[in-house]
Amino acid sequence: MAAPLAPQFSSATRASSGPAAGNRKESNLGTENHLAAANREAAGREIEDAHIALHRTRAILTQLKVVGVAAPDVGRALSEAQHAYEQGVSKFRARSFVTAGEFAAASSELSRAVSILLLKTLRSRAGDEVYVPPKGIHRPLPGERRPSHEDFASVGSRLSRVLWLFENGTLPSEVI
Repeated sequence: MAAPLAPQFSSATRASSGPAAGNRKESNLGTENHLAAANREAAGREIEDAHIALHRTRAILTQLKVVGVAAPDVGRALSEAQHAYEQGVSKFRARSFVTAGEFAAASSELSRAVSILLLKTLRSRAGDEVYVPPKGIHRPLPGERRPSHEDFASVGSRLSRVLWLFENGTLPSEVI
């Protein structure tokens, strides 16, 4: 549910009149200051989100170039997202927080749309090659020798010596 754009007043504030009218003005000022601060915070979050979305989209585009995948032509959309972000920052500096938030939200959504398009392109090529093996799996390079059982036994005996050293503080006498 969206927050109301107009400040909310209690029925007691609306019903007051006469000498309390001065208090009502002070109450309105407090509410307006609170609303302005809320708008400022919301616009700041939107600008930050837009900045992150732009950075993420550029990183995906760079990854596509590094990998050598032909990226779709998203230059115009990305420059439009950058322009909307810059307008949002400019409006924020001019203390027009609602407008700044709208520009930043537009930039963020456009950047996300571009990144989805780029990720679909990258994913469609994912079946062709594996660029980085999953964590914990070592795949030998061409020409690299696969480890044998003797290699594993050698590593196992070294590990047992290291464990002995940690547990007892010295190596067994037959090893020394």
